[in-house]
Amino acid sequence: MLRIRELRKQKGKLQKEMAQDLGIPPNTFNQYENSKREPDLATLARIAEYLGVSVDYLMGASSTPRPGATLDDLIEAIGGQDPSEIPMIPVIGTVRAGYGGIAYEDFLGYEPADIHAPQDCFYLRVKGDSMEPRIHEGDLALVRKQTFAENGDLAVVIINGNEGTLKKIVKSGNSVILQPFNSDYAPQIYTGEAIDEIHIVGKVIATITKTSW
Repeated sequence: MLRIRELRKQKGKLQKEMAQDLGIPPNTFNQYENSKREPDLATLARIAEYLGVSVDYLMGASSTPRPGATLDDLIEAIGGQDPSEIPMIPVIGTVRAGYGGIAYEDFLGYEPADIHAPQDCFYLRVKGDSMEPRIHEGDLALVRKQTFAENGDLAVVIINGNEGTLKKIVKSGNSVILQPFNSDYAPQIYTGEAIDEIHIVGKVIATITKTSW
């Protein structure tokens, strides 16, 4: 069992305060403290460093709180990269057309992604089931910001200034089709001037299934 609660209290920190210091959503941090959700390795390393203990001690696997005692083992376990060097990417709940550009709303914290140019990327929490069975509600889509998409790309698009949606881009002749994976949903077909209603926000370069949130 994680020792986050007792170590946080020893440090004299409120739960909300520590969550804010670490850039972790309060609800997620609460789940960590109550063992309802396991942090990933990079997050474990950040929490341990913040509390001044080893990762093993934080996880209850060691009785020695000496900082850094098993950090080398952790680095080796994730492929030899220091968790502190893995970029943390913002998680967004909603993408909309805003005044003067795109508005990224409902900030949900950060998740790691070992990618080039992390400043050009964001995670989008998937809503709905239109991309089942390949992408599920609650999954995270890693999106690279760009204003174009090639035929076959999975992209985040805004239609008529509404909330962004995740769809496969299919280009056929003079038409652009927003194709869902779920056969219960019909594809959206745009031709002629209607194509101008579609605004590409970014290309999806990976998705992550979240078993809990």
